[in-house]
Amino acid sequence: MNRGRLVPRPWRQPPYDRLVTAEDDVRSAVAAAREYADRFGEPDADELARIRADLVAAGVGVPEPPADAAARAAALARLLA
Repeated sequence: MNRGRLVPRPWRQPPYDRLVTAEDDVRSAVAAAREYADRFGEPDADELARIRADLVAAGVGVPEPPADAAARAAALARLLA
């Protein structure tokens, strides 16, 4: 039970707060990638090509299809109603 304590609700944060949080997440990810590269070294060219091909095959960086975006928005609206 909540009993008067504030519960963080990221979907209700003002847009600026979400941008700051996203920027912090990106900085943290970049720092983690640098730490990984320092510890284990950079991948070789063949491995890097395979990683990039796997990302493309998984759809990373590809815009979300409009039908999927509409379905996701409808599901989120039902959850928040």
